[in-house]
Amino acid sequence: MAVFTQITAGSSYVLLLSALFVLGMGMGMTMTPIMSAALATLRDHQIARGSTLMNIIQQAAGSIGTAVMPVVLANQVLANQNATIYGGVIQDAIPADQVPPQVLDAGRSAYADAFGHTYIVSLVLVVLCLVPTSFLPRKPIVSDAPMVATSH
Repeated sequence: MAVFTQITAGSSYVLLLSALFVLGMGMGMTMTPIMSAALATLRDHQIARGSTLMNIIQQAAGSIGTAVMPVVLANQVLANQNATIYGGVIQDAIPADQVPPQVLDAGRSAYADAFGHTYIVSLVLVVLCLVPTSFLPRKPIVSDAPMVATSH
């Protein structure tokens, strides 16, 4: 995610796609172990409620993040006149031929900066989430279920 905090108007699509790929792989490799570690701390009769609660929290947090990040981005864009003008151009609300090229270039850079600042907020939230994850158990999960022998 740190790559996205450094977005510029000239950022390569290959760089952005590579960062998205790594971000997706990282989420895929961490979400299941985190959920398993959190549920491993529960007794058998608590697992159903714990699993439900974890899913509710995950869905609610995702919805809140999806609602908050566009607001942060919109405020960043609206705080810069060039970014606001460029946003109007890319949304076809302002004809591009009526905007001087230097304003378009400045707006493109300001728009990229707005995205970068929004990702800084996201990165800070991710770092803050690392605090509670440091309290998850780190020992291997030991099951009380009997092992079933298999033959090959």
